[in-house]
Amino acid sequence: MTVPITALANGRIAFTPALPPDVETAIASLGSGPITKLFATFDTAWWPSDRLIRLVGTEELRTLIDVTTAAGRPTLVGFALGDAAWAVEQMSEFERCRLFDRTLEVVGLTTWDAEESAQAPGD
Repeated sequence: MTVPITALANGRIAFTPALPPDVETAIASLGSGPITKLFATFDTAWWPSDRLIRLVGTEELRTLIDVTTAAGRPTLVGFALGDAAWAVEQMSEFERCRLFDRTLEVVGLTTWDAEESAQAPGD
């Protein structure tokens, strides 16, 4: 069965038996409507490469994806959905950079953490 995500998220369709709680949570977090992609490029890929996709769960950017291979340089892309997409579109470049910084902090990825861990003890 294929249905619009908004029909699932709004509870207009009921399943018997009910969908598992983790599926319900995933549906609620997907969002729908406009989507804005926010790309950030870096000199080096300082983040761990253990996961291609990171679910962020912040209000503005819900997902980060490592697109370094496709971009040909260290690049992360964040996705804003629905009302958050409109808000990101209205931001200045500086505000978008700060948003990306805050998002990286929430997910536990910061350039300064990477720099500190790269230093040998006692440096």
